[in-house]
Amino acid sequence: MSENSINDAINRLKSLVISDGTITTVNVVSKHYPKEEFGLSLDEVPDYLRVCVTLNPSLDSNIKVEGWLPINNWNGCLLGTGNGGYAGTIDTSMLKNGVRLGFASFNTDLGTSPNPDTMIGKEERWKDFGYRATHLMTVVAKQIICEYYQKEIRYSYFTGGSTGGQQGLMEAQRYPEDYNGILVCAPANDRVHLHIAFIWDWLIVSQNEQTKISMEQSQEIFEKVLEHYGHEGGAIGNEKFMNHSDKLTIDTKIFEECKLLSRSQINALKLLYSGTDRFQKQHKNIPVTYYTGV
Repeated sequence: MSENSINDAINRLKSLVISDGTITTVNVVSKHYPKEEFGLSLDEVPDYLRVCVTLNPSLDSNIKVEGWLPINNWNGCLLGTGNGGYAGTIDTSMLKNGVRLGFASFNTDLGTSPNPDTMIGKEERWKDFGYRATHLMTVVAKQIICEYYQKEIRYSYFTGGSTGGQQGLMEAQRYPEDYNGILVCAPANDRVHLHIAFIWDWLIVSQNEQTKISMEQSQEIFEKVLEHYGHEGGAIGNEKFMNHSDKLTIDTKIFEECKLLSRSQINALKLLYSGTDRFQKQHKNIPVTYYTGV
């Protein structure tokens, strides 16, 4: 794309009318090698047009959306990408991966910037987090892409994991017309039970100083589980990763073999793995202190 064509496209986007929103930034980013992530060197990111949007579908909403559009070698497709945790920021790692492959890639903070406390008592922001931000990101992404390239989109895809998986599931359920294909992994769903499990785990290892587990001890626990259940959990060769850890039923007796763990920590792990539903039946004599503070 020539410089004049890019400038014309930028001017068109700056004047583009977005429903319940505003385009706040349009600028060209030159190809570069990003900083290492997780100790891994990364491939070059090509030239792209960065477009930032703020959406306000309700008085309480403040949804941030960002798109990276390849200046050259666009593959004709949209890639909507998911976030993680409570979001709160744009996940640029997802955008990097998409634009490298030629996708016009978009991401949203799900309306939770700058932190999840912004959702307290805000029903509309919970809607944004739950489903609305992802759908509106998709709507505005299609509008921006068509305006920039002056072409129709061939296919639209979505991918994400964890909270990004939740986004994909909600898109499939509520807005099946948004995407031609959706790929999610480890999707966060059934949130009530999911977060009760998170709280349970935290309560067990936070009973007192004797039940807290260090990073070194956590590594030993992982190694022990891998030793006993690696093959069953789907670990391939010498890889320290189990593809099907959700299929495992772990016999907590293996933690007796951990040399770095105290008796209190071993008992806490046994309680943790018993789960909340079996706690009363199996561990009536093990005291647990529950923290009720804010």
